[in-house]
Amino acid sequence: MGVASRFWNFVKGLFWQGQRSLEKANPEAVYEMAILKMKDQYQKMQAAVGRLAAERNRLRSKVEAKTKALSEVQTDLDGAVAEAQAGNQDAMEMGEDLVLEKEQLEGEIATLKEELTKSETLVGDYLGKLRQVEAHTKAME
Repeated sequence: MGVASRFWNFVKGLFWQGQRSLEKANPEAVYEMAILKMKDQYQKMQAAVGRLAAERNRLRSKVEAKTKALSEVQTDLDGAVAEAQAGNQDAMEMGEDLVLEKEQLEGEIATLKEELTKSETLVGDYLGKLRQVEAHTKAME
């Protein structure tokens, strides 16, 4: 086992030495490969930022929809309270259901807003990193 391992290390050494001599002989190719790698990394980051921004936008529209629903529930609740004060028993029962729905919507909105804040922070951070990679790539060209 020791001989096979030593032979393998010898072969790897020859390969890496050959690789280094090729790099020394053609440094422009190595530099071009580094630029291509940076461009590929930039494209991948750009796609990831796009997905993050789409998620952020989805969360924004959900918050808007839930806020609109909350406004409608609040309007219905105000009407039910007025009817209940006038003595309508059905309005009182409906008002209880509306209070529960309102509390549920408020909880959902709070959770969505937390997620939205985190998402906006993440998008901002990654946009900054994306700009850094872009600047670094352009500086290399």
